[in-house]
Amino acid sequence: MKPWLVSRFLFLGRCGGGSLPSVAVAASFRCQSPPASGGTGTWVLNREGRKGRDEEPERKPMQDPSFPTDIGNTSVRIGLIRHFPVVEALPKGWLTASELDAWRRRYDASGVLPVETDLSSIRWRHCISSDLSRAVETARTIYPGEVEVTSLLREPDFQFRTSGLRLPVLAWRLMLAISWLIGFRSQGIHRDDFQQRVIAVADLVNRRAGDTLVVSHAGMMRYLSAELRRRGFVGPRLKIPHHAKLYLYERS
Repeated sequence: MKPWLVSRFLFLGRCGGGSLPSVAVAASFRCQSPPASGGTGTWVLNREGRKGRDEEPERKPMQDPSFPTDIGNTSVRIGLIRHFPVVEALPKGWLTASELDAWRRRYDASGVLPVETDLSSIRWRHCISSDLSRAVETARTIYPGEVEVTSLLREPDFQFRTSGLRLPVLAWRLMLAISWLIGFRSQGIHRDDFQQRVIAVADLVNRRAGDTLVVSHAGMMRYLSAELRRRGFVGPRLKIPHHAKLYLYERS
């Protein structure tokens, strides 16, 4: 039996719920540093689309030279945004794990449909984006400065061992959700990696001086928002966030 990677679609909206069951996320997180390996580095993307070094280069303020940059700011705002809608349609019908994996690869490579985005007239000092193309394109469209790109903001991966088993998409979603919740051995490494990445992103944005815009995906937004709220930020509880809508979290 061959392993197949099944991912992303648990969190995609308009698919009958499209997310993992509600779990006591903060209680179950393992507060560990993210693994040194695994490709979870960051890089900077300038307006011409060129990658910079792994270190964040010195750069000028994005919008206003007088904008405060000291770490002692009394108020911190973090804006979470889900990428623009994707051209590739969501999966339907009865599919095998390999067919779902093929859909995921098409979805990751698909273009986006830009829509108007309201950033609430906030002078965002930083912008961090998932390294997947749909998030990067969204970030570069809505933010005028440099975009820091990281794989930490990706959705979780899932792995199942099947022998051509064909199930309705809803059944796959339920099976994956249950295995994630119970902690099946095949899912443990993916779940732990995802939880560590959520913690790492929360640490990253919490250290920033000035307001930070974060462009990512529905699943990451749901769990990251829960972690921010656990750390004292005030903001909405997320289930399936809308595309290109700003969700604001603030801590005084």
